Order: sequence, then C-alpha cells, then structure tokens
Amino acid sequence: MALTDLETLEEVLECLTENFSIETTGVCDQKTLFEILIKAASSGDSIENTAKIIFIKIIEKDLGLKVVIGSKTSAGLEQLIKSQP
Repeated sequence: MALTDLETLEEVLECLTENFSIETTGVCDQKTLFEILIKAASSGDSIENTAKIIFIKIIEKDLGLKVVIGSKTSAGLEQLIKSQP
C-alpha cells in the first residue's frame, strides 16, 4: 500500500505533535505551525508565503469567505469578500 502526500503529511504531523511541544499564541495552533514548517521546507517556499496560503485556505473553508489579495500587497490580506452561495 502506497501512502499519498496527504497521508504522509498527516503521519508526520501526528508524530511531531506527539513528540514535541511548542507553545503557540494567537490563531496558530501547534499542528498548524508544524504544517507550515513542513510545507515550506518541502516546497522550498518561504515560511511567510506558506503561512499565508494555509491561512487563506482556512479562511475560505471555515468562514465561507473569498480572499482577494491585491497585486501590490506583499504582506497580509488586502480584502475579505463574503462569498455568495
């Protein structure tokens, strides 16, 4: 049986959260922090950009919002527009 990328990520995250304790504050919990670090390292992307991508997905999925980032913005989210079902 071959593992998918998602299954591998979940196994690594489970292993890290069971064996390492990192205290976080704000909206980022320990599992999300590990996910950001793993994805940034495996893709060769910056931690800042990887965090932005992950938080955009969380906002869009959990809050039902559509995120629009202005082309001149390099940090943060410029606008949040509520999705119309």
